[in-house]
Amino acid sequence: MKTVWRILRIVLYTLLIVVAGAIGALVVLTKTERGRDNLAGIISRLASNDNRKITVSGIDGIWSGALSVDHVVLEDREGAWLVARKVAVDWSPLALLSKNFSADRIAA
Repeated sequence: MKTVWRILRIVLYTLLIVVAGAIGALVVLTKTERGRDNLAGIISRLASNDNRKITVSGIDGIWSGALSVDHVVLEDREGAWLVARKVAVDWSPLALLSKNFSADRIAA
């Protein structure tokens, strides 16, 4: 019985460490300038493929509800076909918990 409790305690501690690491990574990716630059790079890589390239840069205000992006560039094999500068969204991040997106303003 002691062995079972020891295993459960190790699993619990491991789970707590993983959750703390994930929260720490989220804070670093969203609260620091270098982290937001890395986040923009991750978003750009995930949204791009062989036929299209999407570049996002200058993310700010992720959790404040006043999200802004310096520019978004959409490219295909022939070159850039859309450049959006100073993109801003006034939104409620907490609304996502109820699976809703609510924005007061979307501008570019």
